[in-house]
Amino acid sequence: MLANEFIPWLCSAHSICPAAENTVLSGSSFGGLASMFIALEHPQRFGKVLSQSGSFWWQPKTAKSIASDEQSWMSELVVSSGKKDIQVYLNAGVFETEPVHASIYQTNKTLFNTLKEKGYPVTFKSAASGHDYYSWRVLLADGLTTLFSK
Repeated sequence: MLANEFIPWLCSAHSICPAAENTVLSGSSFGGLASMFIALEHPQRFGKVLSQSGSFWWQPKTAKSIASDEQSWMSELVVSSGKKDIQVYLNAGVFETEPVHASIYQTNKTLFNTLKEKGYPVTFKSAASGHDYYSWRVLLADGLTTLFSK
């Protein structure tokens, strides 16, 4: 809906027709996961992802196993698909460590490494923080600056 209905409506109704390289999908927690997934599915519309404490531990019910530090569903998706023309900024707090086998901090680092190995322009920043809006607010400007300075 976002890629195939909202963006075309925005373009026709308000003459706002951003090119993919000037369009950021941003979200925190599950919103970070959703932003990454949507950009991978629609890179022609969304060329940048800013994920804050993305819930990359999550997997759809059809996935074969629960996420682990070694691999997550999102990392597997990146590995199994062709490289997309998107730039990614990830951040996570060093205190986001539960559950140990699939913490937000660890699965974000895993995704960062997977994206880097696949050749994506990707940045990972960590902070002495947890899973909260205060932390995300502070890092939002850094993410936008990073994404638009390249």
